[in-house]
Amino acid sequence: MKDQRKVSNLFVKSNLIAKYGKLVLVAWVIAMAISLAGHWYLNNQVTDSVLPLLSGAEQTKAQGLFRAFLVRTLIVNILVFTGLIWSILAFLTLMNHRIFGPIDVLKDFISHLKNGNYDPPKRSLRANDELKPLMEELNGLADALKK
Repeated sequence: MKDQRKVSNLFVKSNLIAKYGKLVLVAWVIAMAISLAGHWYLNNQVTDSVLPLLSGAEQTKAQGLFRAFLVRTLIVNILVFTGLIWSILAFLTLMNHRIFGPIDVLKDFISHLKNGNYDPPKRSLRANDELKPLMEELNGLADALKK
């Protein structure tokens, strides 16, 4: 039997991405706020304590170098946190695909058994699905009930 599951069903049938995607987005916003606050604090500390010790030309040069440093570190922070967020979302999508997809198949299979259909269409899960042993046991149960 051809497998009817599609990647698009991941986002339609389960709400794992919706639930945890919001959490990941909030974590990203908090990380960005902390990063910006740290940069702002560091800029104020240097401006208030180090720059007054320098002469006019040195002050201007040091201020430009420090601001360039802050911009670069802020860009690196944004890229790292954004990469981390995309990695987490990819992991959640993979887990959604391996766990919640098979749960839908198992629920359909059990509803057939519950309604008295002891010869439901046999469905096998993909090799990497986490619930494959459970599906094999349910197929065995259907065979035993049919006898």
